[in-house]
Amino acid sequence: WDLSPGYSPHDHPRFSRRIDDGCLYCHAGRVHYEEAEDGGRLSDIRYAEPIFAEEAIGCERCHGPGERHVQFHSGVAAASLSDSIVNPARLSPEKRESVCNQCHLLGQSVVPRSGRGFFDFRPGDALEDVYIVLSEAIPTEGAMRAVSQVEQMRASRCYQGSEGALGCISCHDPHSTPAPEQRAEFYRNRCYRCHKDEACAIDVVTRRQAPANNSCVYCHMPSEATRDVPHTALTDHRILRHGFDPAEKAGALASPGESDRLAEQAAEWIVFDQAEERLPPAEVHRAKGIALMAKAWERKDRPLAARALDHLLNAVSPGTGPLSDRLAEVEDAFLLRELGVGYMLLHDSAAAELCWRRLLEVDPHHESALMGLAQAAEERADLDEFRKYVERLSALRPESDEVLALRMKLRHYSGDLKGAATEAERALEVNPTLTELRQWLVELYRHLGREASAKRHQSLLKKLSAAQDGAGRDR
Repeated sequence: WDLSPGYSPHDHPRFSRRIDDGCLYCHAGRVHYEEAEDGGRLSDIRYAEPIFAEEAIGCERCHGPGERHVQFHSGVAAASLSDSIVNPARLSPEKRESVCNQCHLLGQSVVPRSGRGFFDFRPGDALEDVYIVLSEAIPTEGAMRAVSQVEQMRASRCYQGSEGALGCISCHDPHSTPAPEQRAEFYRNRCYRCHKDEACAIDVVTRRQAPANNSCVYCHMPSEATRDVPHTALTDHRILRHGFDPAEKAGALASPGESDRLAEQAAEWIVFDQAEERLPPAEVHRAKGIALMAKAWERKDRPLAARALDHLLNAVSPGTGPLSDRLAEVEDAFLLRELGVGYMLLHDSAAAELCWRRLLEVDPHHESALMGLAQAAEERADLDEFRKYVERLSALRPESDEVLALRMKLRHYSGDLKGAATEAERALEVNPTLTELRQWLVELYRHLGREASAKRHQSLLKKLSAAQDGAGRDR
């Protein structure tokens, strides 16, 4: 057992992080969505029971829908129909690699194109038909960065000299994995498809000694020890020409902090496979704006948010007209959400409200829009508006600590102090680390004359503070 990616102990978002299509697409076969009143999908983060239509990644993820394939080979299909199944080996290099890259290429950010979702990809599509992947240049020598195997392979001399022929299935059999005792020979034979045994500068007797055991991969694709870097390669897929002994390269993997720093430098981000040359400029601006805004929100970075907004506004429409006019025709819920987040970070509540209201017109159940409008109403001290949005959020996420905290505030503003205390207790059951809320509850209990309850929470506050101080020293 271990913490899932994104739940690092020193920046722990507890258990309120939403698991959506961005996670499930690569870890599950197919899902059932909740349906809206018009019969369409409610959203990419709301699923119907049973959630999984297919639990494991199946054949169709790489070969496409199989119904017509079965009909064709069972004689059910009309004679005029052809076999629709996809064999990735017969695709062009770009589309062949897209089949693998749909899950194995993460870059700095993967953003579905406007109107597309993660589950829209079908084998035979080019990756850029559905996603835009933002990446960074990978050094061909020196320290290995914590990036995906695909990006590392693209930086290799082997890939660059193959004119696109080298790909994932050049070395990996998608249907099986060699046993540990067979790996050296299995991958060495893959190398020998292009290279000759005598090309190695080390004599065969030395190569056969432990720990290399005549493994090409040992020297040319060295592995790092396991580190707390989720979704990243630990085998260097740059296929280093000269190689080096893994025992001599301690610390070669760039630290997560360094990767984060580089990710913030938008000028260094590139669209994977030079796809920006084939994509509409508005799509590229949209993807860069969404990716940058995610970083800006994570760090509450206002300058970064301003840069993200520039990209997003270029994706909306050209011109400098009123924002309300520019948003009137926008149907892209993802874009509207990030615009609202950006204006909120820049403390432009009026502009943020315009984005949230338009977003609710596009998706009446969008939680980010409801949350943003609730916060804006609270800032204006508009109790009726605040109550309206809190009640709608409560219907959607009744056990969310964020929503329970808003319910506590609503009770407090309405003068129902006992009810506010009840909502605060429920929020702290979900997330005991809400120290500001707990401190507020201490003061409320003292005001209500419930000294025993106040002392209990004051004691818990001291224990939490000591635990957090200890965690800080450990870091």
